[in-house]
This record gives sequence, C-alpha cells and structure tokens, in this order.
Amino acid sequence: MEPLQESIDKAESAFQEKDFNSALKYLLEALDISPENNIAHDLTMNILYLGMSSSSPCPISKGLLNDPILDPFFAECSNCQRFWAVNPFFEKAASLTVLNPVGGTCVQCNKVLCRNCIKSINGIITCPDCGKRVSPLKTPNGRTRKVNIQSSKNKPCAVLLFKSPTSPPCNEKLFSDGSRSIMS
Repeated sequence: MEPLQESIDKAESAFQEKDFNSALKYLLEALDISPENNIAHDLTMNILYLGMSSSSPCPISKGLLNDPILDPFFAECSNCQRFWAVNPFFEKAASLTVLNPVGGTCVQCNKVLCRNCIKSINGIITCPDCGKRVSPLKTPNGRTRKVNIQSSKNKPCAVLLFKSPTSPPCNEKLFSDGSRSIMS
C-alpha cells in the first residue's frame, strides 16, 4: 500500500474511534505527501471542527494545532487574529441561519470576524467597521503567521522547516552538538 493511502486509512480508523489527535497526526502525513488530496482535506476539516469543539470527547493538542500544514484549514479574524475551525457542513449549504456563530464574513467589506469582534444589535450581527450584516463563514480564509523582527540590525534570513531529514546546503556548517549555522 502506498504511504498516502496508508496514512488516510489510519486517519479514518482513528477518527471512527474518536481519537482525533492520532487521526490528525496521520492526516498531517497525508497532507505533507499530497496537500490537495480531497479525502485528506475533507477529513481534516471534520476532525478540526469536532476536535476543537468545547464538547469534544478528545480535544486536539495545541502542538498539533500549531502545525503550519493546517494554516489553510482555519478561519482567522481580520481584527484580532483569533482562529477557529469552520463547520465543514456550511460549505455545501444553500442558505444558513446560525444563532451564535463563532465568526462570519461581512457582506460589504468581506472582513472575516470572530464572535468577539462582531457587533450585535437587537440580535442582528454586523461588522464593527462598515455596519453591514455579517453572514456565516462557509469556507476558511486561512491562518496567517506574523513574523516579528526585533531590530533593524537583524539581517533578513530564511527559516526552512522539513518533515524529514535533508542533506545540508553547501553553505551550512554542522556542529558536533547537532546545531547548524548558515554561512553567508
């Protein structure tokens, strides 16, 4: 069996057992192999939604949630950068009425807003910036990662993360303690 299918099969089995952490670990392997795989994508959306719920029988660990492979699967508030998993069933719904949404998108300015940043007046949910209606978010807008540069003295650098070992570039120096330095 090929590694992609094996990871998906293991994820589906763990999902059926409500072991969302194990299922997500296998899906991260599958998404690392094939980021556009529809089965892995749909199962990841379901697991994130169920595993991040306050009533989840098996909450997903923060370590797994921080994996950058998952960034496209989240919705992120344009104002405060809070992120959440979008209900995967919303995407195919023709019309929605959500009474207490985690977040939504403004019909006028298209900002994605979380529950804490939305204004609610007489039960009508509106955008704090333009005052227009906020509708339920059907698809994630993706989580962003901000880089904080401490000083202008710092030279720009690239940080590369690999899931498996790679051969060092020719300008990389390896030290006996296992640390590395990129030579410029």
